[in-house]
Amino acid sequence: NSNGLGGAGATGNDSVIEGNGESGNGQIGDSNGDSQGNNGSTNGGNDSENNGGKGATQTSSKANVESPSLVINVGGKEGETLFASITQGVAKAKEGDTVLIKSGVYDETVSVNKKLTLLGLGEVKIKNIRVERGANLTAENLIVTDSAYPSGNEARVYIAEQGILNMRNCVLETVSDEELSGGYAVYCEKQCKGLTLEKNVLSNFRYGVYVSPTDQTVKISENKLSNMKVGIGLDLRQENSQLNYPAKGEIKDNEYNEVQQKTQFFHYGEEYDGDFSFDDAEEQTSEESPSPQGMQE
Repeated sequence: NSNGLGGAGATGNDSVIEGNGESGNGQIGDSNGDSQGNNGSTNGGNDSENNGGKGATQTSSKANVESPSLVINVGGKEGETLFASITQGVAKAKEGDTVLIKSGVYDETVSVNKKLTLLGLGEVKIKNIRVERGANLTAENLIVTDSAYPSGNEARVYIAEQGILNMRNCVLETVSDEELSGGYAVYCEKQCKGLTLEKNVLSNFRYGVYVSPTDQTVKISENKLSNMKVGIGLDLRQENSQLNYPAKGEIKDNEYNEVQQKTQFFHYGEEYDGDFSFDDAEEQTSEESPSPQGMQE
């Protein structure tokens, strides 16, 4: 909770963690770099460590403990940010924080285990994303890409049991000329707590989106899917439960280009009478039909 104008710290990448003070924004270098306070003694950064240059500190500033979420910057010019990887930024972030990711190629699988927002600024490329059990991720303006297809039990974006994903304006792709083989663009384990996919582009996968049984909300709309064997699959069958379908949800207004089978819906019985909206329905499959091969087996 101290601000100061620091002298030059040790060379290396600087970081910025922004918190709201009473009268302005404070910026404090986290480590291996300079610290800088803005707007004099009325600004204080929240929950930051100051291991940068040895500038004078201003102890009279008072941090606003009820300030909005911190903003953690990743990438960019030296002197702007400490975190060279998204993984480092995610590790430092606290529940409810926003991680701003500047343009660049980040050759990493980003694993999220808390409530978090990943927001791309410019062209941001990531290899894979994992939403761990109980996590809640909002992802916007990201390119999740690799030159290798996910294997039969892998996904470019994976949501574990009890996990939540809200993804908008992202690109999920496999950059390969090989024949479609294995894996998913997005895969939800059984009883994920919610999935929203809106206005994303998914291309070059064997299977676009597959959602294992859940009684939570699933919304997949206004996405563009191309070059796939199956576009979207939803398994409505609930094991050991009176709920045989999601409580609510919809799959609608998606575009399919060179997709062999646009949609698959698996459910009990020959007729489905639940509340889920199948605006994109191409085929509904009873329990007698096999499920797609992969992680749900």
